Amino acid sequence: MVQLAAAAVRGLALTVFGLAESLWFALVCLAVAGVADTVSVATRGTLVQLAIPDSHRGRVSSVEYVLGVSGPDIGNFRAGAVAGLTSPAFAAVSGGVLCLLGLAGLAMGNASLRRFGTQAADTTTQAADTVSDG
Repeated sequence: MVQLAAAAVRGLALTVFGLAESLWFALVCLAVAGVADTVSVATRGTLVQLAIPDSHRGRVSSVEYVLGVSGPDIGNFRAGAVAGLTSPAFAAVSGGVLCLLGLAGLAMGNASLRRFGTQAADTTTQAADTVSDG
C-alpha cells in the first residue's frame, strides 16, 4: 500500500507542479515528487526482495533495475514530445494525470499488490505469536 500511496503522491505533486504559478511553490511540488519517488523506489526494491523466490531474485532484481533506470527516460521523452506539441505546463499536468490514471488502473486490477503490506504484517504477527506461544 505504501508503494501505491507514494506513486499517487508523486503523480499529484507533478500535476500541481504543472499548475503552479509561483516558482517557490513549483520547487516545493518538485521536492515532494522527488521524496515520493524515493519512497516508491525503496518500497519497490523491498517488494521484490520479499515477494520473489530466492531462485529467481537475481533475475527479477535485474529487470526491476533496468525498468527503474529506463522508465524516467521514457517519461522525459513523453514530456518533451508533449511539451513540443503543446506547452510545458500541459506536459507536466498531463503526465501527472496519466500517472494517477495508470496507478488507479493498476491498483484496481491487482488486489494482491494492494494487500501486500497487510499480508506481510499478518505473517510476521503470526510468526511472532507462534514463537511466543512455543
